[in-house]
Amino acid sequence: MQYNEGMKSQVNVAIRLDSRKHRRLRQYVLARGTSIQRVVENLIDRWIAEAQPTAGGPADLRGYLRGTEVLELRQRERQAELERDRSRL
Repeated sequence: MQYNEGMKSQVNVAIRLDSRKHRRLRQYVLARGTSIQRVVENLIDRWIAEAQPTAGGPADLRGYLRGTEVLELRQRERQAELERDRSRL
């Protein structure tokens, strides 16, 4: 992390994108009259707000896990756990 000289409260963070993805992002950002900085900050703010647990329970990250097998894998693991418990009775 690198601190800006004039703005001690901000931190520079670098992300690496392949050139094609960066070009597409830049095109969409320019077409909407905004900046990559603003888009990334908005996404981070939204992600943090949505990822905060509610009522002391775990955060619901289903939207962030879409397209992955994590939830499906966890459900299979839980099902196997329940079956093991039933077989012990």
